[in-house]
Amino acid sequence: MSLRLPQAESIAKSSMSEPFPTSHFRLGSFAQRHYKRAPIIEAMITFNLEMPSGFEAEALRNFAQESNLSYGAAGEERAMGFTASPAGVNTQESTLFGFRFVSQDGKYALACRINAFSLSRLAPYETWEAFRDETRGLWKVFREKYNPVKVNGLSVRYINRIEIPWKPGQQIDFRWYFRTFPEVSSDLDVGMESFYMRVDIPLYSIGARLILNQARLPAASPQPESLSVLLDSDLIFSCEDGTEDYIWDHCEILRKAKNDVFEACITNLTRELFQ
Repeated sequence: MSLRLPQAESIAKSSMSEPFPTSHFRLGSFAQRHYKRAPIIEAMITFNLEMPSGFEAEALRNFAQESNLSYGAAGEERAMGFTASPAGVNTQESTLFGFRFVSQDGKYALACRINAFSLSRLAPYETWEAFRDETRGLWKVFREKYNPVKVNGLSVRYINRIEIPWKPGQQIDFRWYFRTFPEVSSDLDVGMESFYMRVDIPLYSIGARLILNQARLPAASPQPESLSVLLDSDLIFSCEDGTEDYIWDHCEILRKAKNDVFEACITNLTRELFQ
């Protein structure tokens, strides 16, 4: 498949006259690797939608059943809000905005909302192709049934849980395992019990944004033999064109960018953990 990078050509030309490049991120900078023990715990493809005027969330309640999908209802999605009365009493309100469905084999979770369509592939993750094709099939059914006005944006998100071998009392230098992590002053570098980092990075070369979250997770057992670190990358793109070819071409671009982001954040020592 030939992929067209949004705005890449114009950005590259403008960068030629500037003292520094607009973005150091280059798609395909890293070799694409297949890991036998990939640390992916959840992958998501999401389309942000504009639905027809007057469309209500209740219309989505029986989407899976009415469409004869092998998905069962898993619950409602609601937003909580508060309103103030003249007497000064706050009233809690719940607004329905979507429904969740889960595949019969438990591998996929589908969220249908008044402003979004989202599919998650749960662990154990298999391949991008299987995940993409499942999303594409469900999206075709959703689109034909509800006829959304426009796809305003899309995102490809991968959440990884990386287990670093560790024994109680052992000191870990996160620089051994990560090229991206919250680094503190050397005067305070006595070991981090916990951390959370969120960065918002524009990827000008592909016209997208990266929301990167990293955190140390609680131990999975009372006597852990590893440290757990979350590495969560969400690549977001605003659509200029809502055609099917445009949407899926850009999903492929974001998937390739996701791989590059992951490789850019880890070291060879970490890669050995996944072999």
